[in-house]
Amino acid sequence: MKLVLITALFTAVAGFAAAEKPAAPSGFHWKTLETVYCDVQVPDGWTTESPDMPLFKAVRILPAASLTGSVTSTGMLISALRCRNQEEWATGMTILGKSMAAMRDAVKNPIESFIKKETDGVTMVVEGVRTMPELGESEMEYHFRAVARAFVPEQTIYIYTFTAPADEWDTAWRKGNVMFNPLMIQLPEVEVPTQSPHPAALSVTPAADAPVVPPPGAADR
Repeated sequence: MKLVLITALFTAVAGFAAAEKPAAPSGFHWKTLETVYCDVQVPDGWTTESPDMPLFKAVRILPAASLTGSVTSTGMLISALRCRNQEEWATGMTILGKSMAAMRDAVKNPIESFIKKETDGVTMVVEGVRTMPELGESEMEYHFRAVARAFVPEQTIYIYTFTAPADEWDTAWRKGNVMFNPLMIQLPEVEVPTQSPHPAALSVTPAADAPVVPPPGAADR
């Protein structure tokens, strides 16, 4: 297993052992999320749940108080896929492309939106403010930041999103920024030829029948 530390600048530093993770800041603790092959700095008092998602495995991280029955609108959703074959890779990359395109299209004026292509994969980022009718609140605005990473040699895809009500973003992102930076992911050790990422992800042009990865508050609601 290859451990990779992902920083806020999207640099990937390979070879870190678990004992070499940076110390979590006060109010946070490192939590291993085996379901989605990563370690995250989780705020103390927050909890996790596993929503059902198409093809991808997923974990939602949210304040424990959100599990009282009310719809949660603050939290982080991490989804990951280790592809077993080329068919899964193509489908996963199409889901990635459609999901990021849907989030980009939902934002009138994105704060940040880019695609970074590399020889061994692709990084996509979308940040902005949108409404989420799927939560039953058509007028309320939510601020989100979504990052997608596709690692071609390892045939592994990650999509992680932090969402909060727009008027609570400045406070909520103090936690979200720590959760995002750094994120330690677990990539399988492989020796395969590098191949070009799937066009659906590189162009963020979705296939019409591909499912969309939902925001943190929408899955299983």
